[in-house]
Amino acid sequence: MSSVTEARPGAPGQPRAAARPPRWRFIRRIPRAARWCALVAFLNAAVWAGVTPIFHVPDETSHVAYLQYLAETGKVPNTPGGNGISDEEAGVMEQLRFNDVVGFRDELSLSSEAEQRNLDLVERNRPNPANGGGVIETSGQPPLYYALGSAIYLASPWKGLTQRVLLIRLLSALCAAATTLFVFMFLRELFAEPWTWTVGALAVAFQPMVGFMAGGVHPDNLFFAASAALLFGLARAFRRGLTPALGAGIGAALAVGVLSKINFYALLPGAVFALGMLVWRAHGRRGDAVRGAAVSLALLAVALGAYAVLNKTVWDRQALGGGVENAARALARFREKAVRAGFPGVHIDAELESIANAFGRLPPSTATDRDSVRERHRDKEVLRASLARSLLYLSSRMRSMRRSGSAAPHSS
Repeated sequence: MSSVTEARPGAPGQPRAAARPPRWRFIRRIPRAARWCALVAFLNAAVWAGVTPIFHVPDETSHVAYLQYLAETGKVPNTPGGNGISDEEAGVMEQLRFNDVVGFRDELSLSSEAEQRNLDLVERNRPNPANGGGVIETSGQPPLYYALGSAIYLASPWKGLTQRVLLIRLLSALCAAATTLFVFMFLRELFAEPWTWTVGALAVAFQPMVGFMAGGVHPDNLFFAASAALLFGLARAFRRGLTPALGAGIGAALAVGVLSKINFYALLPGAVFALGMLVWRAHGRRGDAVRGAAVSLALLAVALGAYAVLNKTVWDRQALGGGVENAARALARFREKAVRAGFPGVHIDAELESIANAFGRLPPSTATDRDSVRERHRDKEVLRASLARSLLYLSSRMRSMRRSGSAAPHSS
């Protein structure tokens, strides 16, 4: 018997290698380069989380308010006229001088030990953390990211809000790692050259805006991960054929996506069309493709159904959380105003007056008491809505002018 045969594990007289648990076999199927790229993305996002001041990621104040209210009460923020943020968050924002320093890179949130002691005192005393719940710009969003963050919030060994926010930011860093991993796997289905997979994934991992967003409490990070997973699943299905197992993966991405952010709904028509194309082109294995598509759509339907039931029976709001339905109502009101005004838009003077009033009502940035912080928060939302309506008006007027110009008779 040769020495090679004698040394082979499992040969007569030789001990058998321990069988690897199934979960480790699954991880080993992921290319090593993909795992390294995901780790790099996580570490990069964790650095962003550590160096970005609390609440300075876009809309982080609102996302923290949603998450804290869900964690403290089990409800989504949906109280008309209620406080947009809790007393605790308002107190922390006040001590961090948030409204004075946000957007100014030369300003320090805490510039002295006395200010740090005041912040520590607020966090030790913990003003009411559960009296938020008012309708804010994030109220209509699905709750999955906030629910995952709530689990971290409640399990945190630290009870101060700033420490909890830093810990929850690591959830976003994990989402960035997942996004990078799925981008790597997506590129692996498209290109034959292995270097393109790594370069493309690292380009995502080190994209400054990706790192910035992944360093904050923001549901876009879960939305990005679900979108990347969906694209990878569809690319793999087009290359290798749709199977029930792959359909389950696509369905999981769809379910996570619709429960992470309303923006994901824009991907649903394309995803459903892609599943139909996969079934249509699966001539030899159409049965597997049909079952795969059915599994995908079933998981999507279960996610939407469960979300609708929670909204109607637990949270007392519209079936889809107010996002799609409230947008439809807003569009209907917009059309009514346009008809009353006699042209496809709202009167710009009224909107500009609304904007001016919103600016005029804003308390000065030097006023850092709790009521002023809340008032600035509410009035800024009014300002955003007025600006959005003004942009809609300008867009409609430009389209109307173009149509009028094209319909006018040309001079000879």
